[in-house]
Amino acid sequence: MENNDEEALAVKSCLQKDREVQMIVSPDEKMEDRVIIIPLLLAKGLEFDAVILFNCIYPNVESAHFRRKVYLGCTRALHELYFIERDVLPDSLQDCTPYVEVSCQ
Repeated sequence: MENNDEEALAVKSCLQKDREVQMIVSPDEKMEDRVIIIPLLLAKGLEFDAVILFNCIYPNVESAHFRRKVYLGCTRALHELYFIERDVLPDSLQDCTPYVEVSCQ
């Protein structure tokens, strides 16, 4: 299992304590009306009332496709957008600190 899969399962485990959660791993799966955990690439073309991007910025900041990945995630949100990061933001994004929750778990 890839690290991203392990992180998705950990998020699902945490969230399902309070609500029903569905994890999508294939584009063939039908989305139910509940909290959905979905890989960013499967979310392309979809829109959601609220989007939480988990650990998206720091691990991808050196990637040539960083801006595209973050843009894709951001544009999936119709009303609310949240970032939750494990590490402090890179220096280039320090101005965004008030808008990002950094978790030390």
